[in-house]
Amino acid sequence: MPMNRLKNPLVCSLVFVVIVLAVFQFESVVLDRLVPLDKSVKVNWIYSHAGTFDYAFVGSSAAYTGIDGKALSDTLGGSVINLGLDGTAHPEQYMVLAAFLESNDVGTIILQVDAWGLDENAYGYPFHEYLHLPYLDKPVVAEVVAERRGGRLAAWKYVPFLKYAEFNTEIGVPNVVHMIGGRQPEFDVYGSSLRNQAFNQAELEALAAAGDHHSYAWSTMRAEYFERMLDLARKKGIPVVVYLTPEYHEVLDYSPSRHQVVSYYRETVAAAGQAFLTYDDEPLCRDRLNFYNTSHLNRDGAGRFAPLLARDVLAASGRD
Repeated sequence: MPMNRLKNPLVCSLVFVVIVLAVFQFESVVLDRLVPLDKSVKVNWIYSHAGTFDYAFVGSSAAYTGIDGKALSDTLGGSVINLGLDGTAHPEQYMVLAAFLESNDVGTIILQVDAWGLDENAYGYPFHEYLHLPYLDKPVVAEVVAERRGGRLAAWKYVPFLKYAEFNTEIGVPNVVHMIGGRQPEFDVYGSSLRNQAFNQAELEALAAAGDHHSYAWSTMRAEYFERMLDLARKKGIPVVVYLTPEYHEVLDYSPSRHQVVSYYRETVAAAGQAFLTYDDEPLCRDRLNFYNTSHLNRDGAGRFAPLLARDVLAASGRD
């Protein structure tokens, strides 16, 4: 009788579907456990922590590449971790910070902002949901992914293997290959990726030649997530220091919306009762040897910036 049933095309189809779904579910479960083990990926490295840090830095690539963790740890006199991620806007920054605070204690949060953080035209892919899909069991990750990607969350969460199939060049098998190959992270033990690069003059010349000089598309959504970071810190009783990333001074001539953006950050941070720091008038910003492009410090620049930032952070916290 069982063999007769297997001759039925409908039964065969159902059996095939069940087997395929079981295989996909097994692969998904296995990859959910393997992907986080790839600590060469910054997100996995961040989520692997469970401890106490005196200072946690949060921001985009300007924080990722511009924070000299050792110099700041020595000058601030406390432990430092850099949660900065390349190419991320405030929604992803909020999600990472909130998830990190669920399993870590932080003394002071230091948020890096820049003139492009609220620009809808900035960042080619500002929310890297695929890096966080193995962590959908974290409530805040599921919440923000749902807010940014809508109904796709349910599919990624409940359809076996779909998330790894959709982003197969970014997560899943690539992580396994990294681990087999022994790939090392590009960031240091503090979470920073300091760059030994000279200033990109061609980029500045292209910026000067651009006709629109960075037309700005203000993102209310991004501003809301920035304010959620401030509110999150307030609810947890963690002081916040917000700093505007140093930029090479000539770029300011080509940023007509910058004043409006800086004013928003300054006023929002002040209303939250927190400190806001800027470095536009520092000699640091007039020397191109400190930058590898107009808005990113190189290794030397990060080293020179560290004592300035530490001085102001200690002053803001009353410890200078």
